[in-house]
Amino acid sequence: MASMKGRYLKTISIILKWAQIKDGFISKLLPFTKENNWITNNESKRLVHQWRAQEQAILIGTNTALVDDPQLTVRLTKGNNPLRILIDKDLKVSKSSNIFSADAETSVFTSSKSVTSSNADSYRDEKHISHFRIDFSRDIVQQILDILYQKKILSIIIEGGAQTLQSFIGQGFWDEARVFTGNTFFEKGIKAPVINGKLISSEKIVDDELKIYKNETTNSRFVS
Repeated sequence: MASMKGRYLKTISIILKWAQIKDGFISKLLPFTKENNWITNNESKRLVHQWRAQEQAILIGTNTALVDDPQLTVRLTKGNNPLRILIDKDLKVSKSSNIFSADAETSVFTSSKSVTSSNADSYRDEKHISHFRIDFSRDIVQQILDILYQKKILSIIIEGGAQTLQSFIGQGFWDEARVFTGNTFFEKGIKAPVINGKLISSEKIVDDELKIYKNETTNSRFVS
């Protein structure tokens, strides 16, 4: 029988996506506004929305939800909104945040302690919001992928932030990385993830650069 790791990699397509500046920062340091933290241009944003429409799910971590308050929809193109997945151990993200809008379904991965709190109770009347309890003292990536596999979610885009992206990279749980480099500059910032992969394409999107990398070590990790 194939290992759980091999099973994930054979069945779940995992795409990493982020934008960085030429100095290698993925974001400014706090405090900043969402508007002055944008890195890519409008054409790149539209392309990202097209990608979202092609996949079943899109995942972000707590800090990205708190700082950027993204909608994670396909509003700039045509297609179905993906399932929005939020990693939120302590349920810090407010119910009024964009990720909980009724435009799409949202699944929250949280701790066993948090999901039974009064904060979690406030979400239970919302049919488009679901909670999954996982053990944050163990490997959360494996647990999340296991639940997604059971739910027949077979394609996912990881959109950040840096810590969340690096957790997938560190375990080799990715097939393709799509990295934008914007024509923007920060004096200081949060470092972008570090990735080793084969560069398979590079193109200019107006003044942005898009590079796509392939994980060539995926097949070598299958265990039968």
